[in-house]
Amino acid sequence: MSNTEKAVETFAGADLPSGPGWYFDPRTRFSFSATSVSLNPSAPDDTSEKEVYTHTLLFATHTNTSREGRIDLLLGRKLRGFAKGSFNGVGGKICRDETPLECIMRETAEEINVHLESEQVRFSARVRIDVDQGEKICIAVYRTNLDDEQRGAARGSEEIFPVWFKMTRPSIESDLPWDSMRPEHQVYLAPLLHHHISQELDQQQETIFDVQVRFEPEPKKDELGEGEKPENHRKVRSWEMGAFRTS
Repeated sequence: MSNTEKAVETFAGADLPSGPGWYFDPRTRFSFSATSVSLNPSAPDDTSEKEVYTHTLLFATHTNTSREGRIDLLLGRKLRGFAKGSFNGVGGKICRDETPLECIMRETAEEINVHLESEQVRFSARVRIDVDQGEKICIAVYRTNLDDEQRGAARGSEEIFPVWFKMTRPSIESDLPWDSMRPEHQVYLAPLLHHHISQELDQQQETIFDVQVRFEPEPKKDELGEGEKPENHRKVRSWEMGAFRTS
C-alpha cells in the first residue's frame, strides 16, 4: 500500500459502542462513520522504525476441518497482574532490542506452550491506548490460525489459562465473553475477527486496522472496593478506527 492511500473505512465515537456487534448493524455502523479522523493516512505495519510499539497481542484461531470448517478462538483468562480475571489474547511487553514479531512468538511459547512459525503470524492492527494521567501504550496486534498439532500443544501457565470459544458468522459478537474483556475490544475485535475469518475461509483481501482509544483518568484505589483494580473501571473518552484493505 502506498503512503498516499487512505483507509477504506473510518469510524469515531465519543462513547463506546453499545455492543461489539456495532460493526455488523448497518444503521449503527453508519452512525459511527467519520470523514475526518486524526489517524495516519496510510496503513500501519510492524516493521517501520517510525512505529514505537510497547506491547504485543495475538488472537489465535483453529479451523476444525472435521466440523464443516468451524473456527474456534483461543482467549486467555488472566491469572495475575494487570486486568486479572479478564479475557484477552496472548501477548505482553516488548523487550529491549526485540521486534514486535519476536516478542509475540516468545510470549506465545511462554504463555501457552505454542511455538509459532513467523510465516503463519499476520500483523493485523495497531492499537493505541491513552489513559489521561495514566497508561500510554501502543500494541502490535497479530492473528494466526493454529494447526492441529499446535492446538493440541496449548497449555496454561502462571500468566493465563487458555480457553477455546466457538465463533460463527455472522454472530461473532454473541459468542465471546465480552463482559469479561477489555473495553477497547468493543471497538475493534469483532471487526478484526470477522475479516480474519473471511480471509482464512474465503481468501478475501486482508484488512489492517488502526485504532486509538482515549480514556478518562482511572479512579483512585481508595475509591474502589477491596480487591478492585483501577484498570477494570476505565471510562472511554473517545475512540477512532481506520480499516485498510491490502492486496
